[in-house]
Amino acid sequence: MIKKFTILILFLFTLILESHATENITIVSSIPATNSIFTGWIMLVEQANKLQNKYFFRIETHPGAQGAIALNLTDQQPNSRIALITPAYTELIVNKKIKVDDYNPVFLHSTACWALISNMGDASKGISSLKNYRGQELIFGVSGIGNSAHITGLMLAEKYDFNLRPVVFKSNFEALVEMTANNTVNLVIEQVKNYEEFKVRNSKLQILGMSCSVRMGDNPQIKTLKEQGINAPLIFTGVVSSKYMNPILRTDIENIFEQSIKIIGRENLESKSLIGPTFSNHSSSVELQELINQNINLLEKFKPLIDSNK
Repeated sequence: MIKKFTILILFLFTLILESHATENITIVSSIPATNSIFTGWIMLVEQANKLQNKYFFRIETHPGAQGAIALNLTDQQPNSRIALITPAYTELIVNKKIKVDDYNPVFLHSTACWALISNMGDASKGISSLKNYRGQELIFGVSGIGNSAHITGLMLAEKYDFNLRPVVFKSNFEALVEMTANNTVNLVIEQVKNYEEFKVRNSKLQILGMSCSVRMGDNPQIKTLKEQGINAPLIFTGVVSSKYMNPILRTDIENIFEQSIKIIGRENLESKSLIGPTFSNHSSSVELQELINQNINLLEKFKPLIDSNK
């Protein structure tokens, strides 16, 4: 009798332990560890693990193929993996490499604030000064055909009727270096801190607007592109889950990440240039879905032009 009672106690104890067991959740990142945004994600994961003990979050890097590798790995373990995405995710959807209904938005981490830099426009007039180049060819330095910067250039060309010629560089920064050195590049989207560094070397450089959801605190006088009539796609990072992930688990992850961001303090992250300002009118999964939908609509609208530039 005592033996049976002991076995029963051990069995119940095991059930209790299992009910409190920590679930491992892996964020599969399409962003390389060298990217400054990745540092922000590490801070978020560390805080999420301090906040609770139901889940243990960790992050792995699997960049490449526009994020398709990270998504494929997530599909293999839908209840223990989520994928970190960038706007390249929407390119996969439009090019029919993945299906939009196969994934659900979980959390919007950030939208970045980058400057539209030119050596031809007039900063006091903003992007409207580009109307002076109607019918002329302007070279836009981009890091990829069909990305957010390229689409922004196509929107500007459509509005002000100039001919856009995208030239691909390894990075937007390299395009800015080229613009600074010999003025062969006319437009580029790049971080403000890099603009300020190169402005002293080339006085023609100026900011025509900010690709950002709100005006930047350090440069409140510079209008956003949206304020100037261009609802350009924002550069964002977020996470999505497989459609097969348990919806309760998905909601748990979103809530934990939202609480973690509040604890860390968005201002703290922004001051370290790790994330840009984000808008918070809805839950972050809704915000992320809105950004995804916007990018998809713009990619589909400009697809003929994008394909012709490849």
